[in-house]
Amino acid sequence: MIDGDTYDALVAELYDDILADVPFGDLEVWAEMVRTAEAPALELACGTGRVLLPLLARGLAVEGLDVSEAMLAVCRRKAAAQGLAPVLHRAAMQDFDLGRRFGAVFCPVASLSLLTADGSQAAVLACAFRHLRPGGVLALAMDDLAESEDVSPPADAPAVLHREARRADGSVVRVHRRPLPASAAGVTRTELVYTVEQDGRVVTRAVRAVDLRPPSPEAMRALLTAAGFTSVGVVSGPGGDGFLATARRPAAT
Repeated sequence: MIDGDTYDALVAELYDDILADVPFGDLEVWAEMVRTAEAPALELACGTGRVLLPLLARGLAVEGLDVSEAMLAVCRRKAAAQGLAPVLHRAAMQDFDLGRRFGAVFCPVASLSLLTADGSQAAVLACAFRHLRPGGVLALAMDDLAESEDVSPPADAPAVLHREARRADGSVVRVHRRPLPASAAGVTRTELVYTVEQDGRVVTRAVRAVDLRPPSPEAMRALLTAAGFTSVGVVSGPGGDGFLATARRPAAT
C-alpha cells in the first residue's frame, strides 16, 4: 500500500488520461455562468484545470482552488504549456479564506460528496457564501447517487473495470472499482485500484478506499437554504447526468 501523498501524486498524473474520453459536455454551461457574473469567479476543486484552463483561454476572469498540491502542480504545468498564468489557491473547500469576494463560485465536479464528516458539506456552503459578493451566484454539479445509499454490497463483490486509457508513452492505465460495505449511514464506500502497465507488465499499482456522501436534490436545497442562500434551484446536470444546484447570496447582505 502506498502512502496518501504518493497516491495523490499518482492520481494527479493519470487524471487527464483516465477522463480523456468522458463527454462531460459542460464547458459552455460554466463559461456562460462566468461570463454573465461579476468578475472574477472562483472554481472549487479545480483539479488539473479541465474547466479552469479553457475558461482562462477564452479571456474569462476565474481563479481556482484545490486541496491537492499534486493536482495544482499538473494544472500549472498545463497552463504554462498554453501560455496561461492561472491564480491558484491551495486550500480545502470547506475551510478557506481568500480575503476577497467573487461574483460566482462554482464546482463542475461532485467533489462535495467526498466530504463525509457531519457538517463538512454545510461548511463548504458557508465558505462559498462568505466569498460571494451580494447577489453573487453559486453553482454546484452533483451526482444523484442518493438512491443507492442504503444498498449494502455483498462481501465478495468483484472489482469491475471502470476506466482504461493508453497514455502518450504507450503505457496503459486501468481503474477497477469494487463496492465495499458502507462506513456510516448515508455513505457509500468504493475501493479503487489503479494500475499502470508497460509492455504488458504492471509497473505501478495503487489501492484506495473512497467514501462518498452524496446529498439528494432535496437535501441540497435544504443545505443551501440553511446557509442563507436564496433563489435556490435544482435542475438536471449538463448532459442529463446528476443535477446542478444553483443559488444566490442575497443582494442586501
